[in-house]
Amino acid sequence: MKKTLFYLLASLACVALIFSSCKDDKKNEPGEDDFLSPSEVEKLPYSSLTPEQQKEKLSKEANAFLSQIQDMSKEKSIEVFKAFGDLLTIDAPTIGGLELRSSDKIIKINQFYGKFTWQPSTQTWKEEPAQQLEFNFPVKTSEGMQQGKIVVTGKSSGKDYSYKEYYDGYWDYNTQKWIDEYRTVTVELPKEVSAKLYLGTSEVGGIQANADIVQSETAPRSSTVTFSFGSYKFTQSYNKSADKADFSANLKKGNTVLLDYSVALNGNIDKLIEEGDENYLSSGNYILFIMDNLAFTGEVDFANYIKEMNALDASCYPYPYPENFDWNKADENYIKGSAAIYNKYYNLYLVSTKDKTKIAKLTQKAKLETETYQWCDYWGDCETYTYTYWTLIPMLRFNDATEVEAEVYFSKGFDAVEKNFRRFIESFE
Repeated sequence: MKKTLFYLLASLACVALIFSSCKDDKKNEPGEDDFLSPSEVEKLPYSSLTPEQQKEKLSKEANAFLSQIQDMSKEKSIEVFKAFGDLLTIDAPTIGGLELRSSDKIIKINQFYGKFTWQPSTQTWKEEPAQQLEFNFPVKTSEGMQQGKIVVTGKSSGKDYSYKEYYDGYWDYNTQKWIDEYRTVTVELPKEVSAKLYLGTSEVGGIQANADIVQSETAPRSSTVTFSFGSYKFTQSYNKSADKADFSANLKKGNTVLLDYSVALNGNIDKLIEEGDENYLSSGNYILFIMDNLAFTGEVDFANYIKEMNALDASCYPYPYPENFDWNKADENYIKGSAAIYNKYYNLYLVSTKDKTKIAKLTQKAKLETETYQWCDYWGDCETYTYTYWTLIPMLRFNDATEVEAEVYFSKGFDAVEKNFRRFIESFE
């Protein structure tokens, strides 16, 4: 599978997440985080370890992290969520009924309320009136079948939010065009949402969300979501002003912090949210603390990156397209240019927080790939086709010079990690 820019960022963040150990939930020593500021990270020396030595070290740290979370699937709240999700694949209840399809009034929080009980005989949900949103269903646990329940309540912020929703379309014979029809939907925004999970009569987990909603602003000024499941707790918070938005989150097991990250975006945040236009971003930085050992950190110059990418797009794909436009050459120039621009404005590193060294920088490289596939017709006659294309490849740059394809690097030498990770995933099935 070929890597896109989005996959590149997501996969490397996941790599950083996996390769970790543990740290205690205590305050950092003075100045401990200073060297992880974007300007200081650039000054850090690269680790003297070779890529193969780093591979061995990262493998050990990954297994140490996996050993910490092996019991996650055994948490009672996870069993409740899994059973609920399995039933939803069989029959998903219509929460709010037909009232939510109306466009002539505001959708209130209490319109979502109702009691839904799973009916094994019909494999459907039975709905009854209620003063909360409640689901009752059977849960298969290691101790046998038990009754599960999820209860959700909310409190209104007093602010309404309107958006356009597609609901129909038709062919206009006069204009010979397809016409999409939209309706305006207005919903009452909640300032608080609470969900509690029960197994039998015991509360085994919950989700609590709070938001500071200001009437004059499109998005909440701040919000916090906390998910508690047994010995684990995940907390995510968000704060914004007109020109900045900060995101942070951490995952704990008891008093041990397993993950801790923060993201800061600079720019016209309100316009970014209202219009969804990335051109309103100017810069950003990212830090994912991976216990006491590692961090995935750096900064991005969004303003110049987006500006140059827009110029590259216009240069490679001029519209209207000239006669005999060479698409293959345009694609080659675009991918090569994208890699150069990315490497210029994305400065992201995997850092050893204990050694205070850079392990590797995340870069991109343009590469010409060749793929072969076979097509067979109804009678079994087959033809083989080969085609080439340019694509972006995630790279890890070690020791200032050594570059290795991320996919190749992490596909060999991590057999024990892969085995333990598969065991962890399969425990949820």
